[in-house]
Amino acid sequence: VVENKFTVLINTSKKHYFIKNWNRISKLFKSMQLNIIFEQSRRLIIISNQKNCIVPTILFKGLMFIRLVNRNVPYMQSKKIFNDSHIGTIIKINRKSNFLLNNFIIRLYKENRAKHMGKLTSCTIIPYGETLSIVGQTMDVIYLVKALGNLKLSKPICQPKKFI
Repeated sequence: VVENKFTVLINTSKKHYFIKNWNRISKLFKSMQLNIIFEQSRRLIIISNQKNCIVPTILFKGLMFIRLVNRNVPYMQSKKIFNDSHIGTIIKINRKSNFLLNNFIIRLYKENRAKHMGKLTSCTIIPYGETLSIVGQTMDVIYLVKALGNLKLSKPICQPKKFI
């Protein structure tokens, strides 16, 4: 088995969160047979698998965990990514070309509908800047991503209340 590495640049605002919760995060990664190094001066987290790691996909799940926490998804929700039945994804929204989806996400903020959508699909949905982070069971996440993809093609009067 070959050792692989990924490097993630941490947001300046999230650096203190990682410092404060470093013991908890490093214990989680050790239990998953992953090595993790935090270079505080350069705001980098380096994730690598141990040489005796049997499941290579665990490295990608570790990478997704760090990316989700970096985008304000709570620790306990991000931790679910390590379950076999759960996945996570981050959808990037281009403000200019995807006006409809961008308006939909702004309404999610204002109307506090992300929690309702999450209850409907059993997913955690966190809007953050120009991204939408989704964590949940595999089929629910796939269903939600397809529904949001269809939103691009629908009429401009799409409200989160009607979408739900």
